Amino acid sequence: LGHIDRLDDTRVQAGAGVACTVLARRCAGWGLGPSDFFAGIPGTVGGALKMNAGAFGGETWDRVTDVDTIDRAGVIGTRPKSD
Repeated sequence: LGHIDRLDDTRVQAGAGVACTVLARRCAGWGLGPSDFFAGIPGTVGGALKMNAGAFGGETWDRVTDVDTIDRAGVIGTRPKSD
């Protein structure tokens, strides 16, 4: 839940437990943007997804393509942004 991986030149994968400020710093260090709005969100990526947190004119779901989930039965899946 605490991982941040760079997938390619424009995408990262971050665990739900990653602090938004940490994600913002990592993306800035990689030259990825615009992710600076995450620096103004006090909480984690999972919480930001739940409430579509935003700051400085950006919102979490504007930057999401899909989300990996685990349901109550333990089944792992990937859900598109449209869900």
